[in-house]
Amino acid sequence: MLLFSFFFACKEDDKIDFHVQDDPSISTINGTWRVIAYNELDTKKVIEKDSTNSWGLDVIITFDDSGDPAKVSGSVTTNRVMGSFKYINDRSFKTNGLASTFVAQPEWADRFVDLFSESDLRFEVNQKRLRIFNDQKQLSALLEKE
Repeated sequence: MLLFSFFFACKEDDKIDFHVQDDPSISTINGTWRVIAYNELDTKKVIEKDSTNSWGLDVIITFDDSGDPAKVSGSVTTNRVMGSFKYINDRSFKTNGLASTFVAQPEWADRFVDLFSESDLRFEVNQKRLRIFNDQKQLSALLEKE
């Protein structure tokens, strides 16, 4: 029984912490980021990557605001994506949607595309993590720096 309790106590510590200690000295989301989890804001449901929802593949996105317009590109499991974005204030940006190749993709990729679907997005960022919020879709994604 003690071993059983220890196992579940350890598993509890493995829960994804969605808190990002926002660093106001970082003004951009530039860099390459990998999605590690999603959070449904209304239900507080956390969706972690597994072999079923991701087919074992990652969502890896690069933001580059050095040009005009700023670019977003990367891979969402089986598809390549590209698009543009612009900052609309200190901690939010707007995308023009994402153009993508059209190969079947798992739920893990669908959630990211849904998050980015033509709306204003908020973010929190520090050296290691980025959290993007789509308040209209009641969805956020937690990403780690690659």
